[in-house]
Amino acid sequence: MRSTLILSLLSTGCDKGGDSSGEACESTTWFADADGDGFGSDSDTLDGCDPGAGYAETGGDCDDTNEAVAPGLDEVCDGIDNNCDTFADEGIGQTFYLDSDGDGQGDPGSSVEDCEPPADHVANDTDCDDADATVFEGAPELCDGIDNDCDKAVDIADPDVVDAEDWYVDVDGDGYGDPGTEVTACDQPSGYVADGSDCDDAHAEANPGAVEICYDGFDNNCDKVDGEGCVSCGDLELLAWGDWGGTYPIEDAATELGANLTLYSKDDSGFAKDAGAGWADVVIVDSALDYVSATVSGAVEDAVAGGSLLLFDYWAFGFDKTLPDTLGVSSSDTFYTPKSMYGVDGSPVWFGMETLPEPMTGTDVYNADGQINTGLDTKTSQVLATFDDDASTPAIVSTFDGQVIVNGYSPINFQNDIDKDGLSEAAELYANELVWIANCAP
Repeated sequence: MRSTLILSLLSTGCDKGGDSSGEACESTTWFADADGDGFGSDSDTLDGCDPGAGYAETGGDCDDTNEAVAPGLDEVCDGIDNNCDTFADEGIGQTFYLDSDGDGQGDPGSSVEDCEPPADHVANDTDCDDADATVFEGAPELCDGIDNDCDKAVDIADPDVVDAEDWYVDVDGDGYGDPGTEVTACDQPSGYVADGSDCDDAHAEANPGAVEICYDGFDNNCDKVDGEGCVSCGDLELLAWGDWGGTYPIEDAATELGANLTLYSKDDSGFAKDAGAGWADVVIVDSALDYVSATVSGAVEDAVAGGSLLLFDYWAFGFDKTLPDTLGVSSSDTFYTPKSMYGVDGSPVWFGMETLPEPMTGTDVYNADGQINTGLDTKTSQVLATFDDDASTPAIVSTFDGQVIVNGYSPINFQNDIDKDGLSEAAELYANELVWIANCAP
């Protein structure tokens, strides 16, 4: 520091001091202003008249080497105390929030003030879970039990959920739901399916994936057309063989359906000739008494091999060992009039059409089983019906993908009309079986 005492001794002015001209002046403290910003350093002063350039009348400069630092200057974000108030960047920095999960949104509970964002910090505080990168404001709401978009609504409670699915009630259990029962849920509700295209959810046989059946009164495949492409039962050519006299129940069934019937009663050769010719749509063996001959057995085999449909009401296969293999079944018992028959799902076997008799019922007048033998070969078979009091053994089976029906109903009691509808139980059985196997419309 320059000595104010030495300056005073060298001065030539009055006791109040003087300038270089010798005129009196007021002694003033001057501050060295090295950076020329108009403010000098408090640590470098001199007293006297105007010392000239390099001094300022005002001190307080906390950094006289930097013209951007002086009292009263505006604070800027540069890490320096620009206004000499002992604080750097005060009041002009920005709040930044920790973004530990890297999703672009910060934790409101962890912040710093700075001019520039530190590493792993962002300018917003909208993350409600900074430990999970799938959770932040504006994230897609997912079915994961988490409030992904930070709106305090979780999964299906949030209308913005993106991966919830539509589900439909499936009353009939066919895998297709009623389109009028749609609910949106993250998980599949009990009794609901994802496909809502069922046109009749009260009947499992009607859905978009079903095959149209001609006789059941439903639009099975949901194309708004019932029975398209179906054959008329009146166009069927039936060929039958029977081993007993009198009126055969197949005759009444053919009359009921309007089908054309050629019947050979105990005429093996005539039946075999026509069966081999292959003109019959359906071949019927109506045997209640004796073993069929080798001629009849061979004719049956030829008919099946040639593509004819077969209704086989016969249950003692005799000595022809190839016929059971042809039919895909085995049996040795004698079957009598069955009890009431039901489908394997518990519903009545036959569909009650207006032009057909009611589902067949009957009584076991001989107190016999009335069922296909328990040694049934099921390699190609499907059980169509069981008895209402014995669901463990079949009463009617289809074989070869529906080409053959074998039943345990004995037409020996064809005269019985237990339901009093004007058609015998045996005729009802035949009529319904013909409609089923031929897929024809009555």
